[in-house]
Amino acid sequence: MAVVVRIADLVPDFDALPTGTQGELLVDFSDSSVAPAVHARTFWALVLLLAMRDGARSLHYHPWREFGPLYYIIGTAFYEILPPPVAFGPVLLATGRDIFAPRPSWRERLFGRAVTICTDVALEVGGAWCWWDAVLWSSGGRSGVELFRISPPPSQE
Repeated sequence: MAVVVRIADLVPDFDALPTGTQGELLVDFSDSSVAPAVHARTFWALVLLLAMRDGARSLHYHPWREFGPLYYIIGTAFYEILPPPVAFGPVLLATGRDIFAPRPSWRERLFGRAVTICTDVALEVGGAWCWWDAVLWSSGGRSGVELFRISPPPSQE
């Protein structure tokens, strides 16, 4: 069973998001009046929207990497995205697990979750659906969130 993610649920009011000098949407991680998990949900929503808009075939977040911790792939090209501050890596990973992983079973709540979770994600944006395979993994000090598109990008549908 797929995990259903609606962008409108991650960021209920896009109009309230801060914008830059050219009208670009921003996630202001320095704003301490907003809980870090709220920043993280907004971050994932904006990155997913970028990946969908650009027709990315995969999206990768590995905060432990010195170079290229956040990127997506379009065709055979690698596009790095300016990552959030390193200090937010753990909250972004935890929020990614909350968003993309199915709710834990009673057994997982009792004994703990697996270090690697693979699941299907159905992403809805304004009535349009896109399907992704999500891999959420952890290995010692390294962790990551990877999404692989399994439905064609809008230009190919």
